Amino acid sequence: YAKPHWRDVLWVQLVILPYTLYTWSQFYLRWLWKFGIKREEYGREEKLYVIRKNMGMSAGQFSQMEEEEVEDMLEGELWIKDKFKVWKDEKDAQMKIKMAQSGRYK
Repeated sequence: YAKPHWRDVLWVQLVILPYTLYTWSQFYLRWLWKFGIKREEYGREEKLYVIRKNMGMSAGQFSQMEEEEVEDMLEGELWIKDKFKVWKDEKDAQMKIKMAQSGRYK
């Protein structure tokens, strides 16, 4: 677990709630306009955001990943849902094989 930050305290969260709602709605409306209505291509940061959301990781967890691994994900076009699913299935299969061969998990 990560060390708690002062922004994680409940009363601080309640105080900054209006600002949080404003920034979230601004982000969502911008995303909807650019990629939902205008159908623009994703930039690098948007691709990384979609990959991170597909993986179910927080921003902190994703930032801890090695740059080489992130580049491999971008090369694999994992922001595309179908390609991400194939990649995830391959990773899961590799993990099952690894766990089956390990004496620790038998």
